[in-house]
Amino acid sequence: MSRILIAGVPELADAGGTVAGLKLAAFATANYVGLAECYFAACSPGHATLTLAEAKAQLKARLKGDHGQMLPGASPTALLDGLVVGSLQVVERSIWDLQVEHPCVIGLFVHPEHRGKGIATALLANSASRLKMAGFERLALRTGYGAPADAERLYRRLGFADLEAGEPGA
Repeated sequence: MSRILIAGVPELADAGGTVAGLKLAAFATANYVGLAECYFAACSPGHATLTLAEAKAQLKARLKGDHGQMLPGASPTALLDGLVVGSLQVVERSIWDLQVEHPCVIGLFVHPEHRGKGIATALLANSASRLKMAGFERLALRTGYGAPADAERLYRRLGFADLEAGEPGA
């Protein structure tokens, strides 16, 4: 089962997320191989990606806009010592959740060897900061579908809450 969660962009932008040595770059084809390898490693068995080829295909589809109009400036890639260790992809509107009228996270992953270091928080805060500068007020995401158990706790800690029926954007 999945749920749609939503957070205020200004509050999320203030979440911090400083990680020593972490560099954030825009989601781009220059990091394509590293992104695919990190995505493949980050996916739990039985989740959306089963092979490296499938990971590459999914990321290629995201880059082409098959999952919505990508907001590259709000879709950072996390690099440590030049290696991709995580990524966040945000689209202007979800193509799956048409009732959501806000930018939406369609992908967030951190390499298992680098989890628990604040990288996901840094990615979300960076994205929110850029969305705030662009005039957006809220950010949505879908949770569930075999996401790591600690992902839900992270989202809640950062202020994400269930999108309720009748709420603006619902």
